Amino acid sequence: MVSPDALVEDFSASVDYLGIQPFIDRNRIGVIGICGSGGFSVCAASLDPRAAHSAMKAAASAAEKGACVVAVLHDPNLAFDYCGRAILLKQGKIYASGKTEDALSGENLSAAYSHRCEVFDSPFGKTARFPKFA
Repeated sequence: MVSPDALVEDFSASVDYLGIQPFIDRNRIGVIGICGSGGFSVCAASLDPRAAHSAMKAAASAAEKGACVVAVLHDPNLAFDYCGRAILLKQGKIYASGKTEDALSGENLSAAYSHRCEVFDSPFGKTARFPKFA
């Protein structure tokens, strides 16, 4: 019997292993799953920030070449890093849309997630933070 958790861990372990090889550029490692392992690669990307950034870089590159790219994200920071426009949903309906920094304002994110969110400038660009419950 195959353990789904073990397969997801295998993807991350593979990235770890490849990343220490002297002939591999760590910034160019991607993850793809074909057929039955497709879901596991998506799960690995959702848990491993290296895989998520790799996928978003590839999507941004495709968009720069004229492709229409739609990314469904739960992390607003990935949207700030890679998306020029964003649509924010609340309970399955469009709550805000437009330039990413406008649509994903702290006020809009707070309303959509029903939890306070602060958006601020950082050395990395716009950053969203959801403080712990008081």
